Amino acid sequence: MRVERAAELRELRSTVGALVAGHGAAADTREEVVLAVQEAVKNGLASCNGRGGVVVVRLRCDDRGCRVEVRDPGPGFDLAIEERRERDPAAEHGRGLLLMRRLMDSLTVRCDGCCTVVMTRRLTARR
Repeated sequence: MRVERAAELRELRSTVGALVAGHGAAADTREEVVLAVQEAVKNGLASCNGRGGVVVVRLRCDDRGCRVEVRDPGPGFDLAIEERRERDPAAEHGRGLLLMRRLMDSLTVRCDGCCTVVMTRRLTARR
């Protein structure tokens, strides 16, 4: 999936939610994955600074879990430094990494001329 502007986030959320639900995830698990992906994409769009960059989302799911890659052309950041910064969990901005870390089972960042956020999540089955 390719996202070029915030107006496309609704479609992204719908697509991600349907894919995760299609693999038997419980509603709360589906919503958490969707929120984490949305936060990663919003961060990617912000790093493009209106330069017209494209954020690319790759999502693979099976009955055990999902793996998400969100890649943007931004300069990237050091995850360890960002996670050490004090964040107000109630703040309107600046809590995307905190949410991703709490909602997903793993979070890594690779910066090699572009920035790639990789997240995984086990799927909790519907009851």
